[in-house]
Amino acid sequence: MVDGSDNNDTGIAGQAMQLCNPDAVAEVAVQTSNFDAEFGRAGGATVNTVTKMGSNNLHGSLFHLFDSTYDDATTNTTSLNPAVIRRGRPLPGTENWFGGTVGGPVKKNKTFFFAGYH
Repeated sequence: MVDGSDNNDTGIAGQAMQLCNPDAVAEVAVQTSNFDAEFGRAGGATVNTVTKMGSNNLHGSLFHLFDSTYDDATTNTTSLNPAVIRRGRPLPGTENWFGGTVGGPVKKNKTFFFAGYH
């Protein structure tokens, strides 16, 4: 669930939406037993991810994630590459992910906004 709404996509039997920005998450609640009938068909557990929201104060965050292949394991498909076989580990490479959030008032004490980018 996301913000109390069902997040199942019945067409593909998976999630309808994935939250990729960790700064946009305010709370994660897990209910494993004796939960109300409002949660429906969940037999094992119900996970509700609550996103952040705007307030009367302007607030935000920025992040940068740097990932190097230096500590990655060799997978079954990359192990067939002759260059990987010679090196004994994956080829060098990096990934950089940037993102952030911003929230604040549109009209004080009435309307707020919150946005996230990843």
